[in-house]
Amino acid sequence: MIDQDALKKILGPDRVVSDPAEVERRARCLIPEVQPPEVFVYPGSIEDIRAVLRLANEKGFSVPAAKENWGYGSPGHAPGPGAR
Repeated sequence: MIDQDALKKILGPDRVVSDPAEVERRARCLIPEVQPPEVFVYPGSIEDIRAVLRLANEKGFSVPAAKENWGYGSPGHAPGPGAR
């Protein structure tokens, strides 16, 4: 299980989407995965990315990565914070 509180502490609560209904909506544009995501995170810097990966390594959860524009144009796409 992902430590959502730790992610929110690292990134700020506005950069971690954990509401199940919102996670499901955002996951619609993903290629079907064996396990659906628990959260979506939107790091704002390279340091944020490093901190998230450090936490994932410590806690043993995986972090699939996507390009910034992955899913644009998909019916379920929901851009992250700061998207234009």
